[in-house]
Amino acid sequence: MMEIWQKHRKRRPLKIALLFFLLSGIFFLAGCPVQQRVCGTDAIQYCDVRGNFTGQWYDFYERALSCMEGGCYASAQEDLTEAIARRYEDQRRARAMGMHFLDYFPHRELGLVHYLSGNDESARDQLELSIAQYPSEKAHYYLDLVRKRLMASRQLHPTAPVILLSSPEADEKEAVIWTRDDPVRIAGIAKDEQFVSAVRIGEKEAFLEASGREVQFEEQLRLDGGRHEIPVVAENLPGQKTVRKLIFQVDRSGPVLLIERFVPRYFVKGHLFDDAGGLSLSINGRPAELSPGKRVGFDFELSMEEDHVEIAAWDRLGNETRILLPDSGAEAASGPLFASNDPLFALWAGRSNRDAGPIIRIDGLAHEDLIYRESLPLEAELKGANNIETVEVNGADVPVGLPGKHLFINRFVRLAQGRNEITVQATDARGLTSHLRLPLIRKVPEVMQVKHRYGLSIHPFEFTQGAADRLLFQYRFLDHLVELKRFRLMVNEDLRSSFAAQNLLKNQGEMPENGNGAPHAVLLGILYETREGMEIAARIVEIESRQTLATADVFLPANGENGMDQMSARLARKFFRSFPMVTSDIIHIFGDRMEVKPTQWMPVKGNLRVGWPLLVYREQSPENDLHGSDMPVLQETSVIEIGDGTFSAELADQEKGKIRLMDRVITR
Repeated sequence: MMEIWQKHRKRRPLKIALLFFLLSGIFFLAGCPVQQRVCGTDAIQYCDVRGNFTGQWYDFYERALSCMEGGCYASAQEDLTEAIARRYEDQRRARAMGMHFLDYFPHRELGLVHYLSGNDESARDQLELSIAQYPSEKAHYYLDLVRKRLMASRQLHPTAPVILLSSPEADEKEAVIWTRDDPVRIAGIAKDEQFVSAVRIGEKEAFLEASGREVQFEEQLRLDGGRHEIPVVAENLPGQKTVRKLIFQVDRSGPVLLIERFVPRYFVKGHLFDDAGGLSLSINGRPAELSPGKRVGFDFELSMEEDHVEIAAWDRLGNETRILLPDSGAEAASGPLFASNDPLFALWAGRSNRDAGPIIRIDGLAHEDLIYRESLPLEAELKGANNIETVEVNGADVPVGLPGKHLFINRFVRLAQGRNEITVQATDARGLTSHLRLPLIRKVPEVMQVKHRYGLSIHPFEFTQGAADRLLFQYRFLDHLVELKRFRLMVNEDLRSSFAAQNLLKNQGEMPENGNGAPHAVLLGILYETREGMEIAARIVEIESRQTLATADVFLPANGENGMDQMSARLARKFFRSFPMVTSDIIHIFGDRMEVKPTQWMPVKGNLRVGWPLLVYREQSPENDLHGSDMPVLQETSVIEIGDGTFSAELADQEKGKIRLMDRVITR
């Protein structure tokens, strides 16, 4: 017995060693992949990863994406579940190893797998979770598809969205909305339990981050004077639409003023006419009583001292007409005086006689004057021996209202950058016509020029596939950024060379020249192309701090037709909204800083941050000057503190005493 025990005792170290190696093997195998996925054909194999499979979260995620490309959804679901167990949250640019980052959306892709497999409830849960963790346009797109299928399966009674406008403020019973705004703002909310997915305002698609039971919308439209019908259309996911038609009458012209008789120191008599109605009148600073209506008469007694008579008339929108009647009875008795504004100085086209057309003069402007305004209130005086019946400005009819031999017009004219030619044509009762052409040069004020905007260096986007034609997306994206005039763009030389190699420069026009000065930030991006569609994710990174200032993404499904340009425009618009421009008033100057209050945001109200670059500028001419102001830059500065409705900026030592409260501040 003792011998048997001694025999087993001698074998015990060997058993312990064998047990150790066995357990070590088990633990070693536990760190290796459980199994190799097999998916695909002889030509293409899916469910694979680049390099070694180490069992990390990024290995499972990469293999799951490969499985999805091959349509192996069961295997993809298993790997996505394993990835989530190791790293839970969806994230853009998740750190994998060292300085290696990747976009990680396991919940989104799992939701897509459930959707493609017909498991709509699970798909909805995963997609909503992904959006809660890190919103992406791709997740919103497939969540909308899931919601549509769920609503169809439940056979819900169709509903239509409700549109509630906050601007313009108007009585819903009022058929026509009168306005003098420029631009005209249309804003509000659209609501529906079946999710509002799109809002269109006229021909423009309102920007929506995503569909929702309640969405906000806002667009600013540049409308010329006259009547405009603007439909506001809200659509829900099942395709039901609600249309609310807005009819605007845009009026930026003052009332027509007809003087029937004027006797200095005795009385003045005449009529007012304006389509907007709600007329009011002041003569030498004293208000006159008027009856309501679009055309009203007045008869005003003057004192013995009143040789000069200043008449100011307003319509209900606040448009003004102001004239100064002469102190000469002979001049006043020459016939009815028809006016819409007081001339500053004259550019005459000829002398008046019965056999010649009306005389035309443009007030306050000269040949090839330099103009800094985008919209010009054109003032013109017309005289004729016969009643003037028709007037045109740049080919558009000007309603003169009442016949007269001496009239003034005040019309808003939009000017393009560079050379413009304003034409005025007048025809009298005998059919005699006169023309006047006035060339003007419009220049963008210095502080508003693109060279002073925030500088972006545009780098080539990464492609997950080597499709050279995808460069076209980035070229169109660059075009849309240029159109927005928000950034000072500098094109990386590698990107410029790639455009040239694909003949995009020849076909698509010229790229912006690299701006002066160093860029503030770089714009980087990556383009993912899968069997389900194309996703582009881009980010703006500040060079000095290496901080990511903004990220944006767009998604185009594989069946999207002609969507490349629309997708590039949407990406540009997202960055535009992430960097709104704000103009501000300086409200206080103390020591080495100034306190600033924002007055206008474009396109939408946003948030400033400490360190954001600013420009201090000065408007050199009065607001009512026809020429406008060059608005020179006085100082470059930055935000140093953000308060409640205000912010503080640095004041350079050399500028102390030079900056005034009348000066303004704008973001770069």
